[in-house]
Amino acid sequence: MSRGILFRNSYLKKRDRFYNFIFAAEPKCIQGQAYRNPFGDFVTCNTGAGCPSNYECYYDGEQWGCCPSKAFTCSLSADPGVQCGSGSTFKFFYNTQTQNCESFQYNGCDGNSNNFANREMCEQYCSVGGCPYGGTPLRDHSGMTATCSTQENCPSSHECGPVIVGGSTINRCCPTRSYMCGLPPQQGTQCGANFVTRYYFNIVTGQCTPFQFGGCDGNYNNFLTSQQCRSFCYSSSCPAGNVAYVDPNSQMPIQCNEALSNSCPSGYTCTFNALINGHVCCGATDN
Repeated sequence: MSRGILFRNSYLKKRDRFYNFIFAAEPKCIQGQAYRNPFGDFVTCNTGAGCPSNYECYYDGEQWGCCPSKAFTCSLSADPGVQCGSGSTFKFFYNTQTQNCESFQYNGCDGNSNNFANREMCEQYCSVGGCPYGGTPLRDHSGMTATCSTQENCPSSHECGPVIVGGSTINRCCPTRSYMCGLPPQQGTQCGANFVTRYYFNIVTGQCTPFQFGGCDGNYNNFLTSQQCRSFCYSSSCPAGNVAYVDPNSQMPIQCNEALSNSCPSGYTCTFNALINGHVCCGATDN
């Protein structure tokens, strides 16, 4: 047996004792490429054994693998990579200094995981100035995030509200819940092993309906469960911080009559919801 093979076997035994690695096919990470050992092999992990520093154990629907952590990815500097293929393109990276997603010229191959196809994907992944109900703030014609002081500064699809940016609170135009729930379902692009079932609010039926989601892209009308979808969209007309009251038995919001003073539980107010063309009881969850 050659010294090279003996060294590799010795190395792998040491690595296996520490990480319990097994060689595997390439895992499909949400962002970036999976970890390879010094010999170029992809490895698999399990919940009882971790991954190297800056990587975390991730299940892509078929297998476990060590994928770059979000904190690590968003901390990396822009890497133009090496020239290959049809030439250079513009991608986006999260800049820790400015705390914004910015464009850079990418040469087509290699680079690092802080590399996104568009600004929206970068902002969503690195949680840049996220709006209270999800989504990203409105941008002006130059691509800069717009600020607001009153509702008049925002279009009807958005509302002026506080957004935390770099430890400071700034008023931005954020998408309203009604706008988000009124969007048509988007299948997105497949970036995992399989399509997954999600739910969207159907403005025709006034119900939450399942659809198949590819795992990336898509839009705001996309919920993990039917209950999340109902809670969010039936509350779309409620004031900030309030939600629609849900019947504990049916798990459906109670439709009230604004002409009757006792049609809602104590602490809740009958409010018109344009999405369902009916009234719901709005109030704080601690009532």
